[in-house]
Amino acid sequence: MKDQPRSLAVRSGADRLAYRSIPVRSEAGPASLNIDTRSVEVVGATEDPVEIFDFERWEVVREVLLMDGCELPRNRQIPLQDTHQRGTTASTLGSYREMQIEKDQLVGRAFFSSVPEAESPWTKVREGHITDFSVGYRQIESIWIPEGESAVIRGRTFKGPLRVTSRWRPKEL
Repeated sequence: MKDQPRSLAVRSGADRLAYRSIPVRSEAGPASLNIDTRSVEVVGATEDPVEIFDFERWEVVREVLLMDGCELPRNRQIPLQDTHQRGTTASTLGSYREMQIEKDQLVGRAFFSSVPEAESPWTKVREGHITDFSVGYRQIESIWIPEGESAVIRGRTFKGPLRVTSRWRPKEL
């Protein structure tokens, strides 16, 4: 069964991040936990449509992130943040590494630091209480398809109303 995104993501100006929530990779589940490395496999994003708040339209819209438009960092690593807070280093719980595109999913491992701030979230993941993660990303190129219209993007047909983000960059998990 495919993991389904479940939360509202935020889209604002070009200098802000958008967010989408996704469960821990279900086919890996708790079996993907590695106690020695303090890590778990996580699907960071999929091509499934997710509702986001679009500040340009001032409304909730559906968005698809095209995986072939994902610009992964060279080191394949982004910060693992506590609720996307970047104001202090205490909010950094570890990192999301080994990112790769697998078909229609961004997959990687969430590594939890050994600092005291990361102990509670790591314990909750191990115990199965935290099952969803949320990726923060920068939209670089998006195409809006109005209601009642269709567009062919990279050989695929999409029907509006829908935002198709054809270039994007993960920034945090």
